[in-house]
Amino acid sequence: MKRLLIRILGPKDARAILRLSVKHRIYCVYFCLSFCMLGIGDDSPIWVIALVAANFVNAARLLKKIPLE
Repeated sequence: MKRLLIRILGPKDARAILRLSVKHRIYCVYFCLSFCMLGIGDDSPIWVIALVAANFVNAARLLKKIPLE
């Protein structure tokens, strides 16, 4: 898994991600999934789109808690 991460991101970024705590890694995954959910569109009711947008705002708020050192 570490080798794959290093190949995808490069050694510097992979080390930064591997140093994160489990809680911060979960925040990153939650943000990525929320970002992907923003792609809903055509047949979704407006209230579902509003919930997805609110979910994304919450994920961005949690992502700000991750130390960027």
